[in-house]
Amino acid sequence: MISIPTQQILLIEDNADYRWELACCLETSLSNCQIVTLSENEQALAWLSYAPIQPDLILWSVDMMLRDNFQQIVAIRNNSVCKYVPIVGLADYCNEEWILRCYRMGVKAYVVKPHSKGECLALERIIESFQPITTRPTYV
Repeated sequence: MISIPTQQILLIEDNADYRWELACCLETSLSNCQIVTLSENEQALAWLSYAPIQPDLILWSVDMMLRDNFQQIVAIRNNSVCKYVPIVGLADYCNEEWILRCYRMGVKAYVVKPHSKGECLALERIIESFQPITTRPTYV
């Protein structure tokens, strides 16, 4: 029997080793979830503009070195197709200025990047809280 993913997550991370490690960890433990990985903000913006299916969630590395990442949030929010896709910011450390800036720009959660199984489980719980409703209640 083929299992169709019920949730698609876009992971934007410039560190190839960490991107692979986190994607493997999440795909292994989250059922019916597909992780799409990209290494640059520009790739992500292009993918979001032309992807046949929009992600249910974006995991975005706040501390990528390529460009002002906060401008990328503005670009995502200005894209009518993915305007309301929740974004979770991932960072190497807790930076109060970044946290406040992220929340002001509509990022739904700010998480220090997980580097252990326990930390990965905590991120999984956050991701599960954003799962789309797949069945609607019926009223009698």
